[in-house]
Amino acid sequence: MEDDREYQFLLNKIKMNTHIDFKQYRLQVLKRRVQYRLDLAGCANYWDYILLLNKDPQEYDRLIECLTIKVSEFFRDTKVFDLLGDVIIPEIVSKKQTLGARMIRAWSCGTAHGQEAYSMAILFCESLGPRLDDFDIKILATDIDKKVLEEAPWG
Repeated sequence: MEDDREYQFLLNKIKMNTHIDFKQYRLQVLKRRVQYRLDLAGCANYWDYILLLNKDPQEYDRLIECLTIKVSEFFRDTKVFDLLGDVIIPEIVSKKQTLGARMIRAWSCGTAHGQEAYSMAILFCESLGPRLDDFDIKILATDIDKKVLEEAPWG
């Protein structure tokens, strides 16, 4: 029971200091990954780890790296990219042309090593073809794990 209270306190502390809420993660997977971090840091329990986080704020980055999933591949979620390429991007382009606007901004969140952002760029290229130069397209690629963004091709 005490262990559960410590664990919940730790999750609340992580959320408060990183703005990331891990409470929706599968409990056993999350506990196992947190325990792995505790072991690496030489902490006997959650309270020891909480104290470590107080002393060493960079430990949050190491914890986030351990907790996050870094799966990244081109066109990973086929249904999403099909919808994006067949419906969403053509609709965006059509609206921009109707308005006479050139600027298109897109966001690839949870991009890990970047393949999803590049997949989006490929879809824009395919959709626009020779009209690509008519637009100013920028894709923002983000991820909560700073290390994977640094390892991405643009990092």
